[in-house]
Amino acid sequence: MSQLDWYPVQVMSGQERKMVRLITAAYAEASELAEDDGVNSANDVDGCGETAGPDNAGDTAGALLAGNSSEMSEPDGADSRSELLKLDECFAPRYRTQKKMRGEWRDVERALMPGYLIAVANDPAKLAQCLRRVGGFCRVVKAGQTYVPLSAYERTWLEANTRRGDRVVPMSFGRKVGDALEVTQGPLKGYEGRITKVRRSDSLAFLEFHVGPMKIKTTVGLGILPE
Repeated sequence: MSQLDWYPVQVMSGQERKMVRLITAAYAEASELAEDDGVNSANDVDGCGETAGPDNAGDTAGALLAGNSSEMSEPDGADSRSELLKLDECFAPRYRTQKKMRGEWRDVERALMPGYLIAVANDPAKLAQCLRRVGGFCRVVKAGQTYVPLSAYERTWLEANTRRGDRVVPMSFGRKVGDALEVTQGPLKGYEGRITKVRRSDSLAFLEFHVGPMKIKTTVGLGILPE
């Protein structure tokens, strides 16, 4: 099976978690239909001893998971339909920070990549085919004509600071040393070089995630401790 990678999917800002549910449900339904069709095709034999073809529902499910065979043909002539799309995980990463409300600092969660979610899949082209069946705007990010995954640096950082089922980056804390920023604890420790701006009043650090030549602007929780 092709190697799984983390592919950013662009969606409407504010709809990230809703689209995760829709994409996950659509993939699960298609997988179930494709599996049922495989069983039925193997068992459905006509009176001449020949296996009958799939019905329309199964054929649609198979196409959804395998993609368009004419578009996905391998360079060496192998049929790419032999390997179905695998969607290992789909999530909208978030981060924790603190916001002052009615005079009190309260913990809040926000979208780490507004307008984007992450699909962990084995084939971005087949993933794009699958997303066409999902209601609502969603598309796999491209650089020119090439689907590009999240950079290895950001992927490693996210994997180190979140876990499957809880893709929420915890808050970091730091201090100012002269004009320099030193992050003393949390996911941003050692990551200072990627921070482009700090908004102390909102406990936010601004940075960029790299997807091929693209840069996705984002914010992460960062509290600046008093000197």
